[in-house]
Amino acid sequence: MLIYQWNEITVRLLDDKDEQLLVQWLSDPVVLQYYEGRDQPHDLNLVREHFYRQEDTAHRCMVEHEGKPIGYIQFYELEEEERNEYGYGDTDELIYGTDQFIGEADYWNRGIGTQLVQSMLGYLVNEKQARKVVMDPQSWNERAISCYEKCGFRKVTPEQRKQWIQDIAELPERAREAVKGLSEEQLSLPYREGGWMLKQVIHHMADSHMNSMVRFKLALTEDNPTIRPYYEERWAELSDSRELDVEFSLQILDALHRRWVALLNTLTDVDYAKTFYHPGSEETTRLDYNLGVYAWHGRHHVAHITSLRSRLGI
Repeated sequence: MLIYQWNEITVRLLDDKDEQLLVQWLSDPVVLQYYEGRDQPHDLNLVREHFYRQEDTAHRCMVEHEGKPIGYIQFYELEEEERNEYGYGDTDELIYGTDQFIGEADYWNRGIGTQLVQSMLGYLVNEKQARKVVMDPQSWNERAISCYEKCGFRKVTPEQRKQWIQDIAELPERAREAVKGLSEEQLSLPYREGGWMLKQVIHHMADSHMNSMVRFKLALTEDNPTIRPYYEERWAELSDSRELDVEFSLQILDALHRRWVALLNTLTDVDYAKTFYHPGSEETTRLDYNLGVYAWHGRHHVAHITSLRSRLGI
């Protein structure tokens, strides 16, 4: 099925007959050095697992140049978790992500990759009404990053990081102000029907941000470490989250965020490009994007409390 045609570039949905081409490309060491799975050449079973049996909403496509298949591209609308990861959790704008590679090395260094990215941007903006398009390239892949910058993509800027760090710094006081003057009975109210009690929201922020700082330190001191996921909803049901005075977690947030901000302000661009691997989502996350996630996370949960207070007039 044709997705679009732009000059010499054609993008169509992946077909069963394309699997052998993917095997060929993703077992070529020259291609693998730039591909996310470069440490694991793909045989037919892996290609089928990674490109044909996924149950997500990504549109997986073959790229053709003047009728010859030369590469792969996929595009997808960002869901809530991904929006948060990129620091866009506070907007309802339609945001798409895209990933691609040119599998035929003879077609490298001919400007075709730039044409492909430009054409996909045009398609997503004009046909899908995307307001933003994001990518997450390997930080060391200077050639790909140069291509994306030519097409108008911007790196996470120091100014954006500075704002996120400020959000992290202000969170403890915002959380304290959000619950100021509430009685124990009011702190036991759920922020929405079926949701956590307000006190659980405060304790959850302390739990979550402790885990996040550990992940930052692991990524800063190890090479793409595999982090330890946890069941946040189960933690929130433990007795300390349901019964303990919120003051204890407010104090944790205050001390934790002072240390966290002190660390964040010393990190370099190279540091922020470091990553960790989440075995649950099977995603590799950069520290700059994760900073955006937790800047949003604090604002998000404080808003749960303040919105309920506004609705109830308490």
